[in-house]
Amino acid sequence: MVLLTLSACAGPLQYAAIDASAHRPYGYRESRTADGRYSLLVVVPAASHPDLAREFWERRARELCGHPDYRRNIFRADRPTVNYDYYGGRPGDFMLEGYLDCTVHAAAN
Repeated sequence: MVLLTLSACAGPLQYAAIDASAHRPYGYRESRTADGRYSLLVVVPAASHPDLAREFWERRARELCGHPDYRRNIFRADRPTVNYDYYGGRPGDFMLEGYLDCTVHAAAN
């Protein structure tokens, strides 16, 4: 019953930056690369559909670029298995990571 109450308080996943100090392990995080692109990571909880990670990735890409014409290079789509000490495991959080180049047009892909 306590678990049910706690999960009800959590509410839906918010689109926001990952922030350990705010106890927000899910969302997006980006950094600028030496060549001017972005490295963009999105993490959503295991209970979420993997399409949510793609939606977050594309939304953040449009925000960073300011337009929908960009080049993406997704190099990691991962859902690692979390192992238990005793038996089996469960799917872990879903991670989507890639490079974002705002200076080219998607038509050039």
